[in-house]
Formats: sequence, structure tokens, C-alpha cells
Amino acid sequence: MIIIHKRFFDVLSRAMIVALMEKRAHIHIVEVPQFEDPPNLLAIDNRGRTPLLIDDMYGNGCIIKEPMAAFEYIEDILPSPPLFPSGPVERAEVRSYCYELLGDFMPLLQKILAEKVYKVQYRTGPPETQILREIREETAVFMDIIGRQT
Repeated sequence: MIIIHKRFFDVLSRAMIVALMEKRAHIHIVEVPQFEDPPNLLAIDNRGRTPLLIDDMYGNGCIIKEPMAAFEYIEDILPSPPLFPSGPVERAEVRSYCYELLGDFMPLLQKILAEKVYKVQYRTGPPETQILREIREETAVFMDIIGRQT
């Protein structure tokens, strides 16, 4: 079985679960609190990163802490259906596109977290509606760009 430690707002955690579902893998999801690093996670990864993939399908307890390495590992152990194209140039293009999207999306994600999560968690006030509108507009533009590039 493959075990995934994930956080609710972690984009890569969600992507990894989608990839594993595409592969029809048997997975167990361990939800990690958004602002905490529980001892069981820190025992595996002292930085408390998510997503964290543990492959215990063959009893070897393989632990993969980096998301892109985990995606490639999933592709290697479960080759069908493929997540990546077959050619090296095409795979490199997919990887580049993924890194570019993540880099572009992170500032927007930080704004979302600041307004919708951090303010509630740290009780610094309610989310500002004007900022939420701006985030919604930026998200629409971002999704439109993604739609045109694929």
C-alpha cells in the first residue's frame, strides 16, 4: 500500500493523490494539520514536508520526500496508464511546465492562505472582501492561461 501524508491546502498533495488515483493505486491518506508538524511526521521527515510518499507495497518502506521525485517513482512502479509522455524531450517539457506553473501559482496561493486561513488560525481579523475579489480575479486569469497552454 502507498501512504500519502498530506495537508489540505497543499497543491502538490492533491496532485499526487490525483496521480495515484489515475494509476488506480491502493492508497492510504494521512491528513496532516495545516499549521502543525506532528511527531509521527517529524519522525519520518524532520522538516515536516508534505506530500510525503511511503511505499510499503513490497515491505521495503521506501520514503520519498520530494514531490517531483515521488511523481517519477509512481510512474516507474506503476507504468500504466502513463502520467508522462514516452519521449525524453516531451517528459522534460512536462517537467518544465509543472515547475513553471508551481512557481507562478505560489504567490497566489500565499494570498489565499493569508486571507482565508492564517487570519482565522491566528485570529487577526476576518478576511477582507476586496482582497478575496482580487484573488478570485487572479485565479480566473491563471486558470485561463493554463487552459490556453494545454
